[in-house]
Amino acid sequence: MFRRTSTMPQRIKFCLTTEQIISDIEAVYRNEEQRNTLYFCLDQVPPKEHNFERIEEFLKGTQDLERSSNILDGLKCELDNLQQDIMNRISTLKQRSGNP
Repeated sequence: MFRRTSTMPQRIKFCLTTEQIISDIEAVYRNEEQRNTLYFCLDQVPPKEHNFERIEEFLKGTQDLERSSNILDGLKCELDNLQQDIMNRISTLKQRSGNP
């Protein structure tokens, strides 16, 4: 039903050089306000991704619907068989009673 995409993470090209990264870290380290902001950001928990929960709920619902559909198909077949059996018995009773 659903196609799986590649689960391999793809690398994103990072355009900063090592020297630029080190100089940025030193600049943040020297400035107390930026340092506090950095620590605050590191302490914060990233927001939880709720889209995957919705997808899981959708998939569970889809599986439940498929299961219900299979059950209903089975019950329909049973009803068809019972209907045919009843029609056969009615026909047999009519023949025995002499009514065409």
